[in-house]
Amino acid sequence: MILDNQVERLPVLDDGRVVGIISEMDIALALDAMKRRVEQNHQARHLEQLRVRDAMAAPVVTCSPETTVTQAARIMAREDVGCLPLVNGSGQIKGMVTRSDLIRPLEAVDGRG
Repeated sequence: MILDNQVERLPVLDDGRVVGIISEMDIALALDAMKRRVEQNHQARHLEQLRVRDAMAAPVVTCSPETTVTQAARIMAREDVGCLPLVNGSGQIKGMVTRSDLIRPLEAVDGRG
């Protein structure tokens, strides 16, 4: 899904609620860890059993759709995360904001957008 949609990360949902974030790097690290601990002749079987929950980052830092761009940037910097899932009051995902999304308004003001 990451490759097909040309995105860097995806939210992991359980019954519509965000429970994790998975990125290309998370997948690469999980594969590397499996490769180091599992003998080569057993890796194919272990690969088939590797699940998103085994590689995802959790818990997830989130914000509401009403969060300002400035607030989102501060949260992302403070928590050292590359994205924030936007969730409503009942925890349902409504979207995601990334570092790139936060830069776009600055580029528009600067005349580069």
